[in-house]
Amino acid sequence: MTSPQALGERVPAFEAELRGTLLKLSPEGVFSEVVEIGGLIARRS
Repeated sequence: MTSPQALGERVPAFEAELRGTLLKLSPEGVFSEVVEIGGLIARRS
């Protein structure tokens, strides 16, 4: 839906709107991401 091929000529407008929305959410331009990692260790008898 948002690939350059799907957007065609609307790529610059999409990027501008996305950047504007992100700046409203974080004027510093910094976002954090929480990543959870899990593991399972098993043995066969």
